[in-house]
Amino acid sequence: MITKLSHARLDFHALEKNWKAIEKRVGKNTTIAPCVKSNAYGHGMLETVEILTKLGAKVLCVADLYEAERVLSHVSSSTQVFCMGGIDAQRVSLLAPYIEFGQLHLSVHSMEDLDQIEKAKVSQVHLHMQIETGMNRLGFSLDDVPAVLDRIEKIEKISLVGAFTHFADSDQDMAFTLEQSLLFDQAQSIFKSRAYESLILHSANSGAILSSVGTQLDWVRPGIMLYGYPPSTDLEIKKEFEPVMTWSAPIVTIKKVKKGQSVGYAREYKATKDLTLATLAVGYGDGFDLSYAAAWVGYKEQRCKILGRVCMDLIMIDVSEIPDPRQGDFVHLMGDGAHSEPTALDLSWIKQSIPYEVLCRIGSRVQRTVHFSHKG
Repeated sequence: MITKLSHARLDFHALEKNWKAIEKRVGKNTTIAPCVKSNAYGHGMLETVEILTKLGAKVLCVADLYEAERVLSHVSSSTQVFCMGGIDAQRVSLLAPYIEFGQLHLSVHSMEDLDQIEKAKVSQVHLHMQIETGMNRLGFSLDDVPAVLDRIEKIEKISLVGAFTHFADSDQDMAFTLEQSLLFDQAQSIFKSRAYESLILHSANSGAILSSVGTQLDWVRPGIMLYGYPPSTDLEIKKEFEPVMTWSAPIVTIKKVKKGQSVGYAREYKATKDLTLATLAVGYGDGFDLSYAAAWVGYKEQRCKILGRVCMDLIMIDVSEIPDPRQGDFVHLMGDGAHSEPTALDLSWIKQSIPYEVLCRIGSRVQRTVHFSHKG
């Protein structure tokens, strides 16, 4: 039996195309600070960082200090990392050399975060304050900002260098997004009244970049669009952006199934005719969700039906109509559709979810590699 694992191919040229499309939208004076959190939306954090630094990324956004440490250990000192998550004194102490040098910037969402900074063994911290403007998740309200500044100014080790907010519905509700943007403008006025004149300001996520809200500020933080998918099914980006990842799995065995025989657990599929079945080395243990049994895969430019339940490590497909199916051939599970495979958007519809979840759930067993040649 073939023992190869499923494989995710990251296309350098697709990510380059997406990067340039964002660059065109925001202009050369705005820093693109791409989000590589959650394993770069399932694409592989280090593999994606490799591409982004080649494309000229100067700032990378992560979710927590563990992700920050992983990225910092693989980039040069000229690449800055912005941690959007909470602060822990022990982790801050461990990462003190990066923080003191200014390579790692932290975000503050609560007074408790400031308590942690005071406890940490670090001589200087470069901090961005998150402003709550409507997401109601993290950050300080406008009313809180003066008191937070009072507290920050009493902690000598803190340099407040930035401020940011996060849009709740920038891909659909433009009126609410503009309300959030106006509240962030008010926060900027408070900062200026306290002599914070040159803060790094940022608010725009993927939806806001597509809507040109907040793109005039210092940074933008693209996420899902960078990987080739829209933040909402209401937005059409197909011509401008291209999926970066193609996920495939090898055929480990091929067998004949007779009419009336069942396939897989609980015998959920029963053959209505004689057919040829191929078993692929991928399953829900790799992030190929149980619901994808209602999807299809692409093999030799044709759609193939998935037969029976998705197993932990394997799936079975119908290759009866495929000319000369062979053990060891790779079958496309997800990509840009060029090989008749579903996209992450297609799978999200089947799962009744969003492409973010489809991508982020692709597991660590899936081997990821960067390809610098065009797709074939």
